[in-house]
Amino acid sequence: MSLDDAALNLAITADARAEAATAGHRLALIAELATRRLGSELARSRERSACDGWDCCAAEISADLMITHRKASGLMYQALDLRDRISLVGDLLRKGDIPLTVAITASWRTQLITDPDALARVDADLAAVATRWGGYSEQKLCDAIDAAVERHDPDAVRRFRVAQRSLNIGFGKPDDATGTRSIYGRLSAVDAELTDRRLDAMAKTVCPD
Repeated sequence: MSLDDAALNLAITADARAEAATAGHRLALIAELATRRLGSELARSRERSACDGWDCCAAEISADLMITHRKASGLMYQALDLRDRISLVGDLLRKGDIPLTVAITASWRTQLITDPDALARVDADLAAVATRWGGYSEQKLCDAIDAAVERHDPDAVRRFRVAQRSLNIGFGKPDDATGTRSIYGRLSAVDAELTDRRLDAMAKTVCPD
């Protein structure tokens, strides 16, 4: 390779931006595919099926990217979030201005904001400074995003932190009936939705009703 040191560093930076932009465009395509599949007549006809429109779309993406069904479903959530909820942050990713980790962390840390106006303000605040966060540690990145959320919706940060500390899954209690074992706990909203869908699909393989 004939590049001098300066050119080599510039090439590394350019490739990193291109990689982030590619990830952003891939998520945009996933969001578009999900929108088409979930809005189709076929999807509406399968609302009560073991494999509904979401699962069918996840199966397509799983095959496209050679990843698991669960990972594909997670990408659909992220893609729709960056397009529809925090679109300014999504735009930065598609332009290669921020790495994928920053965009995905912003998506995750803003999940508890339900007020559209507050969400729009947080999105704008994040987009204004997110280009500086590429070198942040995971904790420092989370703290920076939480600070923006707290300015506009303090309860969303507190609810997230309390809920995050209480995530757990337990099996069995002393008063379980003989021959049975209880399951109890708390999951993240995304994990709970995926688990609910998977259990529904499993149950319907026995009986659709």
